[in-house]
Amino acid sequence: MVRSVITERFYCDTCNCEYENEEEATACEAMSLEFRPPYAEVGQEIVSDFFCGYCRIGYTVGVITEIEGPVPADEDIEHRLIQIQGRVGVLHVYYLHVKAPCPLCKRELPWIKAIPQIRPNKRF
Repeated sequence: MVRSVITERFYCDTCNCEYENEEEATACEAMSLEFRPPYAEVGQEIVSDFFCGYCRIGYTVGVITEIEGPVPADEDIEHRLIQIQGRVGVLHVYYLHVKAPCPLCKRELPWIKAIPQIRPNKRF
């Protein structure tokens, strides 16, 4: 026997996330959007705190390779990587994928950073 099933989906206009009911989608739309500064673009050098686990040194310069967002704050990423309190369930955030080569061993380690954790690199 063949049966036809129609499912209705609801989407947030800010982040295009898919929800099963309208209340969840409107709650997602009600969350505010994190400010994205003009220096947060793909290919820009940024200053943040990085640590190489292979040679045990810290360094500061990396390059943005991808910008993910706006998305609702992921509880797992926020807890393990970002460690900024009060963003889950309140904000649509941007996650920056950063390549930061270690100056000693030259390994390019991938990182996920949040906008409050970075600053522009003003070397020149």
